Amino acid sequence: MSRDPYEVLGVDREADVQKIRKAYRKLAAKYHPDQNPGDAQAEERFKEVAAAWEILGDEERRARYDRYGRDVGAGEGFPGGFQTDFSADMFSELFDFFGGGRSGRSSQPKLLVPLEVPFIEAARGGERRLKYQRKAPCGGCKGQGTHNGMPPKPCGRCGGMGQIPAQRGFLTFASECDACRGSGVDTSNPCSRCRGAGVSDQEHQVSFRVPPGVTTGTRLRIRDGGHYQRGSSSPGDLYIEVQVAEHPFFTAQGKNIYCEAPIGFSQAALGGKVEIPTVDGKTVEMRIPAGTQNGTEFRLRGKGIGADGQRGHQFVRVVVVVPKNLDAKAKAALRDYAEAVGDELNEQEKSLWETLGSLFD
Repeated sequence: MSRDPYEVLGVDREADVQKIRKAYRKLAAKYHPDQNPGDAQAEERFKEVAAAWEILGDEERRARYDRYGRDVGAGEGFPGGFQTDFSADMFSELFDFFGGGRSGRSSQPKLLVPLEVPFIEAARGGERRLKYQRKAPCGGCKGQGTHNGMPPKPCGRCGGMGQIPAQRGFLTFASECDACRGSGVDTSNPCSRCRGAGVSDQEHQVSFRVPPGVTTGTRLRIRDGGHYQRGSSSPGDLYIEVQVAEHPFFTAQGKNIYCEAPIGFSQAALGGKVEIPTVDGKTVEMRIPAGTQNGTEFRLRGKGIGADGQRGHQFVRVVVVVPKNLDAKAKAALRDYAEAVGDELNEQEKSLWETLGSLFD
């Protein structure tokens, strides 16, 4: 090949074969023609990467290149001795890398189920039961997909791989087997109940715990709660994606709880006590100092969410409610108060009294 294969793969000359293989697989995935349909430049880059691996992936050819600066003695065809077909090992490697072959199908399919959780339950945690549909072994064929329930035979065309070599120019690629449609097994005599799938939709139920402090987007993993595949004895995992419902009074940030508490004007001016709900389902008494201003925030220690051995706090923002309906006696009392304080009113208080005054007219 014309370019230095080390440069093509982005590795130094002291790199071991594992590092070279890793670099090759990464670049092969990036420039693979199936990933870049119609991109001639990507295809040329892929050829170059494959040629570099042909040299550096072979101990003898790499040694010749390191000694002579070229792939002396390699076969003819393309510069550097790059052959028109991939080696069996290379084809198998790409086969597995892009999801083909037995290793690509052996991993059990996962299942994702959304679940809305009430705010209080998300804050406190709790036990849950969930019913849902998943793929489970067909009762008619015991999960084999065959008419007699016996293990299926490998597909005669692809030898059980599920894919077959396909030629594109001088390169060989993996193509889904048209005989078994990628299943890798003989589907000529399928089970009539599941039509050869080996699995069918069935209702399943799991019990699990919602941890305290769970937030929207959290995924809870339930082992063996996912789908089965044909012929498999164990299912994949179930992932429950949490959506926390809004609450009319509380909001949460991390382990802390936030809320607003309305108080009357006289209570803000004179002080007092108010009962504040908490996520524990109990109320706590909070003291309001005399002269409390609208928007003042108070902290209730340890009344937030308890998670990971720690407990957050609850922050209460007071909202001073201006009276809308005053009888004559109340209006007179407020006027007397305004006159009594006289010039001692600061600008903020004056603004408040102007607001109150507009209600008297």
